[in-house]
Amino acid sequence: MAAVARFRKPALLLALAVAFVVVWPTPGGLLAVGDLVYRWQSHTRQSSLLASFPGQAVLESDHFRVHYDPATDAAWAAVVATGAEAARSAAAARLGWVPVRGAAEKVPILLYAGFDALAAQFGPGAGFRALGAYWGGVIQMVSPSQWLAPTPPPDAARRLWTEGPLLHECTHYLVDQWVPSGFCPRWLAEGLAQYVEYKEAGYLWLEPANALATPLDPSVLYRLRDLERRFERLTNTALAYRQAFLLVAYLEESAGATSLNGLVAGLADGLDFGRALEATTGLGLQELERRWLLWLDQNLDRYSGGTGEGSQSELKNTSRLPQSLLEGAFCLSWS
Repeated sequence: MAAVARFRKPALLLALAVAFVVVWPTPGGLLAVGDLVYRWQSHTRQSSLLASFPGQAVLESDHFRVHYDPATDAAWAAVVATGAEAARSAAAARLGWVPVRGAAEKVPILLYAGFDALAAQFGPGAGFRALGAYWGGVIQMVSPSQWLAPTPPPDAARRLWTEGPLLHECTHYLVDQWVPSGFCPRWLAEGLAQYVEYKEAGYLWLEPANALATPLDPSVLYRLRDLERRFERLTNTALAYRQAFLLVAYLEESAGATSLNGLVAGLADGLDFGRALEATTGLGLQELERRWLLWLDQNLDRYSGGTGEGSQSELKNTSRLPQSLLEGAFCLSWS
């Protein structure tokens, strides 16, 4: 799950003015201006989150800094760091892209003491209840000591991989670094994050609120234009997320991973989703929706908790986990 930071208007206008002067003369100036402002917003939000986080201990791996409370999470910090490294590698392989800009910068991971502590970051009444979130260059998650076990059990690596939010949030981080200025539609970002989770850990968000059956009744679904324009405001969040996942699954199956990669690359070059879609698949939005609905009638059962690639039943065998995760093969350092 991802969120977008809000900042005071005067500061934002000042950043826009500076970005205009510095970047406007270059090719793709508008895209660069938006990217610069967006990165400034993210940096500001990251600084605020780190300054207010109560955990004082830090563990560093190759690409992450885990901030945690040593009284409750001393044993979990290394498990989370190792899992994050494995999740980053797996998500990058699925997306076909790894960060170049700011590659030396390590991504903070904040381990919160409970669901309420994480929810408090999103304001009162936000209705936010999740294991993790990516926001402003920071991965935030409820500590596994609160929802899995007080100390890591023997199968901690496997359970964190299949039940935790690291794959999802690392995908959000990579997409956020790849596509400047938040130009990736929210539904697509959420669909990609869920698709990586499914392929790598077999996880599907299935509950009564997003249950679908064939033959499909299109009237129970949100239209693609609704996902495009107001994803965050749709009443049935679970259904919106499930449709986002199924749309990405269709795009990957019908156009191939290379075309899906090209679609996101088009967004990174400043195209809106409609133009990036047409450039990589030849489809317009209406035709995409029509073909997707036909595909759903034939393929929905495959994405409803069965025994396909990456399914939960397959992943009961620990050997399916990344070898690097099983071995803990990452450089860790405490401070």
